[in-house]
Amino acid sequence: MNLEIILISCKMAWEKMPQKFRLTHEKKEGVIIISLFGYFDKTGGATLRGVIQSFINEKNRLFAFNCAGIELMNSQGITSLLDIAATIVDENHGKMVLFEIPPDKVSVLDLAGLFFVASQVSTKADALKKLGEKN
Repeated sequence: MNLEIILISCKMAWEKMPQKFRLTHEKKEGVIIISLFGYFDKTGGATLRGVIQSFINEKNRLFAFNCAGIELMNSQGITSLLDIAATIVDENHGKMVLFEIPPDKVSVLDLAGLFFVASQVSTKADALKKLGEKN
């Protein structure tokens, strides 16, 4: 192989690697909407936990998670989501909804038991509707 082909192959492999975790958030209709991107692992979980705790400290109790940007999750990321769900729902009497979950992640999150605590819907509009419902 010549050097140019090797460099192109390396570039293509690098571009397919999951991106570092990041998140964005907004508040709409009293709901904190958090969009997750990249590789969700222990570090991502710790970052998300800190953001959630700051919103809980401000008396927010309704959370929607846009999962469309999650490229890869490891077991520590899944554990973090379970812990965050327990913090929101069980400890603070809030609600948590996930939407736009990539199909390959739904079954894993279901098997982990996340949907016993949090709800799953298709779209942001569905999440806002679900969180607006009275128990």
